[in-house]
Amino acid sequence: MKKRDLFIVLAVLAFGIFYNYVDSGEIRFYDGCSFDNRGLRDRNHSNSFAREELRYAVSDISEIEIDNPAGSIEVEKADNPKIQVKPEVRVYHRNNERAAEINRDIQVVTSVTANKLKIYLKPGEDFPYTRVRVHFRVTIPEGVDLDLWNRYGDVVVYGAGKRTIIDNKHGNVTAKHLNGELKIRHKHGKVMVREVKERVDLSSRHSRITVNRVGALKLHCGHSVVY
Repeated sequence: MKKRDLFIVLAVLAFGIFYNYVDSGEIRFYDGCSFDNRGLRDRNHSNSFAREELRYAVSDISEIEIDNPAGSIEVEKADNPKIQVKPEVRVYHRNNERAAEINRDIQVVTSVTANKLKIYLKPGEDFPYTRVRVHFRVTIPEGVDLDLWNRYGDVVVYGAGKRTIIDNKHGNVTAKHLNGELKIRHKHGKVMVREVKERVDLSSRHSRITVNRVGALKLHCGHSVVY
């Protein structure tokens, strides 16, 4: 075999291996076509920092939008006409003082416009993915719309949400006992949807999907297993 032919064969093999890792999500790209190296470091050294609880009257809020670049969102139905949001910042670092410094740089920002509560984090583009995960626990009365954007963690919605939109990558999605419409956009993880009275619009790739007892289903999936 000539050197040129050998080079072509090796190049094809290398591309195949590289593509397999990209396709499986072990190597990822994000905006700007750079390598996505956002896995946590020092996973066994977690420092938890509870943030101030956010409270709103349901009469003031009809929709909640959460933009979380890394962490989790958990939403449950409230027993009273109040909206409560409990943010928690977890910093993974061996040095506790350095962890506290990183925590101080993370800001939970809120705004209310036209009865829409928006929650997001700063910094945005320079978020310390390898050190920080932010977890939101939310309780809402029935009748509030949800728009949840999350990465590198799980999203759980249980018994709450008039109209619910979930966009999650590199984590699991669970939605149960919902009375309104549900739209899910998902990659890399598991999806479980159960007992949704209205229409479910689900698009997922590289996932395991379970759907039971929904009003109607529109399903688009690739490289996935459906149960």
